[in-house]
This record gives sequence, structure tokens and C-alpha cells, in this order.
Amino acid sequence: MMVILIVGIFGNINIIMATVRKKHLKTKIHLMICTMSVMNTISICFEVISAIRMFLHIESMPRSSCFKFIWVYLVVFVSELIVGFAVALDRLVAVLYPMSYDKVSSYASIPRILFISFLVGAGPVIASVFYLDDEVLPVCNPPIVFPWEVYTYWNALIIIISLAILVTYTVVLRGMHRLEKVQINLRQLRITRILKLSVLTLACTKFSAVVITMVIPFVFSEPLRDMIATFCVLAVSIEYGINYWLLLIRKDDTYRRAFLEQLGYRKVAPKEAWVNESQVRQQSGATKTDERLG
Repeated sequence: MMVILIVGIFGNINIIMATVRKKHLKTKIHLMICTMSVMNTISICFEVISAIRMFLHIESMPRSSCFKFIWVYLVVFVSELIVGFAVALDRLVAVLYPMSYDKVSSYASIPRILFISFLVGAGPVIASVFYLDDEVLPVCNPPIVFPWEVYTYWNALIIIISLAILVTYTVVLRGMHRLEKVQINLRQLRITRILKLSVLTLACTKFSAVVITMVIPFVFSEPLRDMIATFCVLAVSIEYGINYWLLLIRKDDTYRRAFLEQLGYRKVAPKEAWVNESQVRQQSGATKTDERLG
């Protein structure tokens, strides 16, 4: 598990560095992906500490102490999902309503999205303060750190946001299929294809982890329950670092070129192997309006 977390930190730092270095990654949609990478890095740091405690066999902790230790993680856990939902809505408007994209994009600015995401993420944390007790938890991780009065609400919140992302992207993908047939709005379609796996993986992983965590206490015995819960944590940990690899393996240079340059690969790659961004736009038939979008 520690190897997975370290690889995740490596990947997220690469996304952040690429966004800082490359001008074409400073658009709103790519800055939101960078924001998710920052949140992923914060989450991984908490999971690394949790893994170390498990390795040292000191993972148990009173709920009140655990809560004070990971409350930032709890806020970020929800906030990342909200940003992921904002990415899905951004793609919905960009693909299906391109003429309204500039207006909607200016209203839904990144600072406003972050404010809403942290406000929603902080709600369950603030509510939990009034119900904390000193019950000893077998492991200090969400969602078991929440008191029962907030536990159900927090799980429902994660499920609702995850389902909203999945439904939104289902609509986007259906719209993409229709537009690809008539060769309209190609640049936005290309950006959406690049990001779809990252956002869908985020929603599916957290949705599955929360649902399984809710169900297993009523279905399985304690030894099997702990093992399944561990695998849920492992799945979420993989999700924290998988964005980099999903973007790297795509046959598209939007991110991959920047990643390989940061690894020093461009020094040995033939010059013609790198596709110029303007050439991609010309080949895709993107208009000046498309370039302004996204």
C-alpha cells in the first residue's frame, strides 16, 4: 500500500508541475484538474500516516483524537468530489451548449467553486464536533470516524455527489457521440475525452467504497469485514494517484508531452514525434471560438 501511495504522490506532483509550466494547461478546466491533484496529494499524506500507524500496530485511536487528526482529510474528501462534479458540469456546458460556455464559465469561477466545495465539505465536520465521544476505533479513517448522527448523512452526501457525476457524464458522452458524427465542437470533445476517465474513476471509486463500507457491517463477520474495509481503503488510495497514469497513457499530447518532458524523455525522443498543439487544432478542424472555450 505504501508503494501505491508514493506512486500517487509522484503522479499528482507531475500534474501540478505540468500545469505550472505549460501555458496551454492554464485554462479553467485544466486548473480544476490541478486543484484535484492538490487535494489528492493532501489525502495521500494522511493515508501514508495511517499506513505507517498500521505497520507499527498503533492504528487504533479514540474517536475524538482521530477526528482532530484527520478533520482536514474529511473536508478534502468531499471537496474533491464537488470539484469533480464541477468538471463534469463544465464538460456538459462546453460540449452541449458551447454558445453559453463563456457566460457560464465566468460565473462559475474557480474561487467560487472552491468556496462551495470547502463549505459543503466542512458541513459534516462541523456537525460532528457536537457528537464526538472517546470510543476506540480500530483504525483512524473515514467514514467510521464520524459519530453515528453524522455518519449516515456523510455517506449519503458522497453517494449523491458521485451519482450526480455519473449521470452528468452519461449525458455528456451521449452528446459527444452525436456531435462526433457531424464533426461539431471538436476541440471540446477532445478535452472531454481526455478527462472522462479521471472524473468517472473518481466518482465510481468513492461511490463503491462508501456503499461497501455501509453494507459490510450487516452482511459479513468481523474478520472478513475488516479485510473488505482494507480493500476499500486500498481502492480509494489508488484513485488518489491514478489521474497521472490515465492522462499519460492517452494517445494525446495535452498532458503526455509535458509529463515526458519532466521525466527528461524529450531529450531522446525524435523531434517529429511531438505533435504541435496548433497542428492538433488544425487537424481537428477547431475554430477560433473553440480555442477560446475550455
